[in-house]
Amino acid sequence: GKYRNLNIRGIHLHIGSQIVHNKPFLKAVKIALLLKHEKGCDFEYLNIGGGLGIIYKDEKAITADEYSKEIKSLVQKENLKLILEPGRFIVGNSGILVLAVQYLKKGLEKTFAVVDGGMNLLIRPALYSAYHEIVPVKKSGAKKCSYDIVGPVCESSDFLGLSRSLPSLKEGDKIAVLSAGAYGFTMASNYNSQPRCGEVLVRGRNAYLIREAEDYNDLIRNERRPGFLR
Repeated sequence: GKYRNLNIRGIHLHIGSQIVHNKPFLKAVKIALLLKHEKGCDFEYLNIGGGLGIIYKDEKAITADEYSKEIKSLVQKENLKLILEPGRFIVGNSGILVLAVQYLKKGLEKTFAVVDGGMNLLIRPALYSAYHEIVPVKKSGAKKCSYDIVGPVCESSDFLGLSRSLPSLKEGDKIAVLSAGAYGFTMASNYNSQPRCGEVLVRGRNAYLIREAEDYNDLIRNERRPGFLR
């Protein structure tokens, strides 16, 4: 080949994120196989990467079975070691962010429901204008109202959902932000001195605390004061 001193062991694909149909993946794999057969790039590993999408709202996402069957039809005779990175697909819909309403703020045109966590815990809505379904933790027959669900961070972009129709809320009510299992805690921060929440693993009817919630002491734990400030 062109690079005599380079031994190409594998090809790693990354074609995008939140892809809900197979056509882009199949096209990318076909291009990788062209490198193998037509360009003499005899690699051993093919990393198809991630990007396999989930249902956040009304997407019609492919199933794992549909994805694997079509990919397998292309590579099963190639003697390749396949690597996949389906992180969001595995955990995205398994995580729920539970928040409490701290207070309601009624404006001229809308009502804000201020909850005890926002972009510091789930930044996707603020960063990408991403949609996450929001539902009350307890079912209610109360009249539905429109709310902007916003967090406690002093930022105009600190929102989790805009113009959401929910049963009438009051202080102390809990809401659940769905599909928060991916890009949630891993992108969380202590911005504006906000402690990060704890994490609970639910198995059947049992719940297990797997990460303690932070408090103010955790925020300053690693800070040190130089001698000249004492």
